[in-house]
Amino acid sequence: MKQRICVAVFMVCLALIALPQSVFAGDDGFFIGASLAYAEVGADFDFDDNSKGDFEESDLGYKIFGGLKWGLLGIEGGYVNFGNPDGDTDGRNGDVELDGFDLFGVLTFGLGPVDVFGKLGGFVWDADFSGGDLLHGGDDGFDVAGGIGAAINLGSFGIRAEVEYFDVSGRMDGATMVSTGLVYTF
Repeated sequence: MKQRICVAVFMVCLALIALPQSVFAGDDGFFIGASLAYAEVGADFDFDDNSKGDFEESDLGYKIFGGLKWGLLGIEGGYVNFGNPDGDTDGRNGDVELDGFDLFGVLTFGLGPVDVFGKLGGFVWDADFSGGDLLHGGDDGFDVAGGIGAAINLGSFGIRAEVEYFDVSGRMDGATMVSTGLVYTF
């Protein structure tokens, strides 16, 4: 009986040692990718006639990214463009062009052919505002960004979906991107 228990404990220990390599190991190495996104941008407008307006609109955005993954950890950076959301702001038409560069630390858990990941980092951004004669100018900065997502791996290729939040501040009220794209790991 003791021998069976020892063998069972030994087998469980081997399985736990092998678990990170078999369950949590996706393709390690350098990767590149591109995604199309639903992008939503919020801003506080100060018009030239001293009135204020809230802006929250969406547009088609995109991102191009790359990085390095090793085991559970990784680093990812890229260019993000939120399109050109425009709409009515307190009875006035306005638009915002927001884009920038991000850099994230990434934690990935592989579940068979699916990777689930979370990321946290920073976003260097630039925004331009326009809206007739009463609104013009821009803002820029560096703020915190984060996201969660999943990727289905098909060999070196992957299909990736994620949600990211960019805590842009100043005249901006934050930006959100929900994206789907392709990834290739070298």
